[in-house]
Amino acid sequence: MSALHLSDTIAAVATAPGPGAISIVRLSGPDSLRIADRLVAPPGSSPSSHPTHSFFKANIADPLNPNLILDQAIILIFRAPHSYTGDDVVEFQIHGGPIQSRRLLHALLACGARPADPGEFTQRAFLNGKLDLVQAEGVADLIQAHSERASIMALDQINGSISHYIKDIYDNIMTASSYVENSIDFSEEDFPREIFEKSESLINQALGVLNDLLASWTQGRVIREGVLVVITGPPNVGKSTLLNTLLGFDRAIVTDIPGTTRDIIEEGLILDGFQIRLADTAGIRDTDCKIEKIGISQARLLLEKADVIIKMMDASQISLEDELALKSAINSEETLVFANKTDLASAPNLALLSIYSQQIIRGSLINGVGIDELKKAILALIKSKISAIHSFAISERHYSILNNAKNEILLALDKLPQKNTVDLVLISSHLRSALELIGTINGNVYSEQLLENIFSRFCVGK
Repeated sequence: MSALHLSDTIAAVATAPGPGAISIVRLSGPDSLRIADRLVAPPGSSPSSHPTHSFFKANIADPLNPNLILDQAIILIFRAPHSYTGDDVVEFQIHGGPIQSRRLLHALLACGARPADPGEFTQRAFLNGKLDLVQAEGVADLIQAHSERASIMALDQINGSISHYIKDIYDNIMTASSYVENSIDFSEEDFPREIFEKSESLINQALGVLNDLLASWTQGRVIREGVLVVITGPPNVGKSTLLNTLLGFDRAIVTDIPGTTRDIIEEGLILDGFQIRLADTAGIRDTDCKIEKIGISQARLLLEKADVIIKMMDASQISLEDELALKSAINSEETLVFANKTDLASAPNLALLSIYSQQIIRGSLINGVGIDELKKAILALIKSKISAIHSFAISERHYSILNNAKNEILLALDKLPQKNTVDLVLISSHLRSALELIGTINGNVYSEQLLENIFSRFCVGK
């Protein structure tokens, strides 16, 4: 959005479509109060006569037909710069439902407002200095959060949990860069050697914080995107039954015919506040069926991406091949072994399972045995991937940029001890490149394309 568009007054419905108790229609921009004045029917007082952070009740009339009352509204006034966007903002709380909100929006547009683009209210908040890009991304994450933990993390980001660290990195590198640049014109005999010690200390401080942020990425991915839990194993061991049991409803078709599941079936699940992406896969075996082969190939690809693998086996039919696969699975950090049908297992098979009793979850899906233990094991694996140290978690965009910035900083640090003019120029160049990269995280440096990429994720009205 160009600076030219900041002079526009924008309007949008801020509540989700469909029936509801109230609808909120939001207006922001320099003409907000003037436009709102045109809609308030007598004997209501005009919005422009009210101070900031006040509200009042009034009838809303059609601007083209003042005798036609559109609705009753609670009108909230937020004057610049004390508003979400930093501009004058007027919010209308009216009766719920898509018809009422649409009628009011059309009336606002008829009075001179234009429809807001996705995320334009938050984009204006960024451009007006009310929040930085990291905080703005936190707003989008909060709206899209599918679990309580994702919601908490997004709120922390909005409150500056990551911005604080990005600022520390940026300020330290900026100061070190200024020291280096100011040293370029010194002669050899007048060279201020202590400058390099100060620069190196600042750069190392920045690297320490940067490495902490990079280490939080796995946590961020797991919480934002959900944990990919993949159920695998040979045909007819109960994979689809396990999927249905964990979900609490029948999502996958269950039959006694081997190879029933040929495609990947994925469904969402919340487990102790964590978002789970639970996937049932085709039974892995040798087959001549082309369709089943495709499903098995897809299953193997998905296993490479899995955060947690549930390796299922039939406790009533343990072969030598199963024993070898069992030993391999037990040695995998992300794999849980679930032995189903223990109610049908023979004494020798039960004896074999007892050898690995600490690593195997024994169960019987038909009798509901082992499910609680499996859930606890899944949660333990998830929590092992999340560091209790980090109260923040960067996004994939932040991770990529910080990795590139780290490379530039390390190149500068590598040349710092050499202390000659040519190296000083290169050091300065690497530090400036790092600053430019870091600046694109919090918005110190941005382009229209970058803003478009970020704010296009938002819904209209936010």
